[in-house]
Amino acid sequence: MANQKGVPLSLMLENAKRMTVEAVQNVLNQTKLPAYLYEGILIGILSDIREQKNQELMSDINLMNQDEEQEEREEGEE
Repeated sequence: MANQKGVPLSLMLENAKRMTVEAVQNVLNQTKLPAYLYEGILIGILSDIREQKNQELMSDINLMNQDEEQEEREEGEE
């Protein structure tokens, strides 16, 4: 599976993971926080991302339903 620019999704995911790990390491190095304390921050961020994912999913479902309703109306008009 590839996105619109032709970059495989697997490569996009691997790049995102690498960038995330690097960003976390940079923050840990700059703040000198121990990893066990930083874990709580990551859990909070994960919660925020899950909420955003759920909102995106609901938006996609609503769009799909609207498209189906539009197709049904167009078929009914024919």
